[in-house]
Order: sequence, then C-alpha cells, then structure tokens
Amino acid sequence: MRDYLENDDAVMVISEARKPSGDGGKWGAALADIMGAARGGYAPDMVFLIGPFSDEELAEEFGLYEGSKMDEEAVEKKRDALQEEGLSLLKLKIAKGRDGVTRKEIPLTFRFRRSDFVEGTA
Repeated sequence: MRDYLENDDAVMVISEARKPSGDGGKWGAALADIMGAARGGYAPDMVFLIGPFSDEELAEEFGLYEGSKMDEEAVEKKRDALQEEGLSLLKLKIAKGRDGVTRKEIPLTFRFRRSDFVEGTA
C-alpha cells in the first residue's frame, strides 16, 4: 500500500495485541505481542505501544506507600478517584524507531468523557 501513495504520505496501521507473551503478564508490552502478519511489528519505521499504568507505576507517580511498601488500598482509591473524574492514566511507549528516534515512555492522561489525551498525569 505504501508504494502506491504519492508525496511520501505516511501510513498508520493499528493492530491489536495477543495474550501476553511473558513480560509479567502485561498486554501489548512487546513487539512479539502484535497480531497480524509475522513482520507486522518489524517492518514499520516506528512502533508505538499503549497501555494503562500498573499498580506499581500508579503508586510511584502519586507516592502511595506505607514506608517502603506500596499501599494497595490507597492505589485502589486513587484509581477509583481518577475514574470518578473521567480520567485514565496511560503510557505511550515508543517500542521501535529508526533514524535516531529515542525509545521512551510518554505518560498520558485519557479524559474519557471528552475522548481526548493530555500529555502527563492528572
């Protein structure tokens, strides 16, 4: 399809992820989890993966600890409070990039009542 486009237009392909391949049970955490053609995750110039904050990441972001241990109850309350506000915290991970692209994770807040994203956390 890319070969038939004019003016070097970009092509965006959206794929779904198969069940976790072994990275701690996280969905879509690795290129191997991308469904479709065998080369689906390897042929593109860039690959982005998006997923929710884990409990540990949420605790770290908001300092939800009892001493050195994560406060699971506080994490659950924070998740509930975010949901009440219509917010979901996500990470956009640049899993692959060519030509000097820095691979990193970008925190995003999805405001699901407005259907938009804001960079950073709530």
